[in-house]
Amino acid sequence: MGLGQKGAGDALKVARKYHTEAQGGAWPTGLAIEAEFFVARAERTSGGTPKDFQTKLRDVSTKAQSGNVMVANRANVQLANSLREAKDLEGARKIYEDLANKAGVDPSSRAGAFLGLGQLTMDAAAASDKDAFKKALLLFLRVHLETTEAWPSLHAEALYYAILAADKWRGTDYQHIMARCRGELYGEYKESDWAQRAKSGR
Repeated sequence: MGLGQKGAGDALKVARKYHTEAQGGAWPTGLAIEAEFFVARAERTSGGTPKDFQTKLRDVSTKAQSGNVMVANRANVQLANSLREAKDLEGARKIYEDLANKAGVDPSSRAGAFLGLGQLTMDAAAASDKDAFKKALLLFLRVHLETTEAWPSLHAEALYYAILAADKWRGTDYQHIMARCRGELYGEYKESDWAQRAKSGR
């Protein structure tokens, strides 16, 4: 979440309040499940362990399949991200591929899946494997071109990684692709952390 220690604590308080109200106020089941998802994310940001986070996300995903499919998809993206960070690469890939290929997935969840697959591909590539970097580049571009209604933060992240992938690929027109991606990132998403990171060469 990038909130800092105080911000993470505040987010956790808000998420728990939402969850309590959802449970005790006869709210629709889907909203109660969404509240559980917010609590799980806030607890992880506040210092919870990856293993506990993954267990809670699996529980949310199972509950949400019948009550709030969008939350199930978004929980699965977070689960795959956590598995990737924990080096369970095949477990993460399976979830990403399911979300990328399944019909009816909301744009932000599909964008998260394309991003995850692109990052997996880049991380596994040898420096000389130009085909792998091209594949990663195309996955990042799919976020921007195919999931136009996804969250702006995901578009900014995808453009940032597309620039990195194009630079490692160095195939036909790679400089033009990098320039176009930079133009979009610095123009449409200039206030994002990803634009600042790109400008500082990180």
